[in-house]
Amino acid sequence: MNHDIPESVSQGSYGAYDEENRRIQEVSDELQRLCRLYEEEPGNGKANGTCFEILEQERICEAHPATQIMIDTYMSALGFEKEGKAGRFSNSDFVVWDLVPRNVLVDKDGDMYVVDAEIARK
Repeated sequence: MNHDIPESVSQGSYGAYDEENRRIQEVSDELQRLCRLYEEEPGNGKANGTCFEILEQERICEAHPATQIMIDTYMSALGFEKEGKAGRFSNSDFVVWDLVPRNVLVDKDGDMYVVDAEIARK
């Protein structure tokens, strides 16, 4: 699953709105699939996914909340500047907020997963 957003999608027309809704639905479907994999125990006769899917599931299951310093460093590397409130960042195009430790996970390899954040175009 590719978590990168290659380009922004304008919400100005129904076509862009539909495209964004499809993308959100794809992310939702993938999260539900991962949850089903996690809930199924090995050896119960049900398919548990490919080796890659199982490894990815383990990475997420072993993740823990990131520290605010880790989040700040990550966002800075992406070109965002920290604003006055904790967990709020912006660049010339976007404002992102609610990036606090309870909403950002980091796995054993140091990869970060944003699980709940708000984003708006400036």
